[in-house]
Amino acid sequence: MANPKGNPKNLKPFKKGQSGNPGGQGKGPSLTSLLKQFKDTKKRVKVDGKQKILTYGELLVLKMWEQAIKGNTKSQEYICDRLDGKPIAKHELEGKLEALGNIKVYLDGKDSE
Repeated sequence: MANPKGNPKNLKPFKKGQSGNPGGQGKGPSLTSLLKQFKDTKKRVKVDGKQKILTYGELLVLKMWEQAIKGNTKSQEYICDRLDGKPIAKHELEGKLEALGNIKVYLDGKDSE
């Protein structure tokens, strides 16, 4: 809860000019650098009854395909987005500007459908 006692002082926990994170970002490797570091690590695994040596990156892709085949919709969506590209979302804005009159703005950069 942000304000359990109804005290207005609780709504602003930091004094003006005081940082909410005075120590800054944690030191050490980022999650991205750790993932990149281990993506090429090799592991011996059994695939279709045969011993193979796969990298963690390859193993991740294999597991994702297995999950997609079993019906995991998140894995299916991710694979389709990676293979075909994400579907383009079209957004329309309509409005009136006094100087220009009625206008339509297409955020996908196209004039019309």
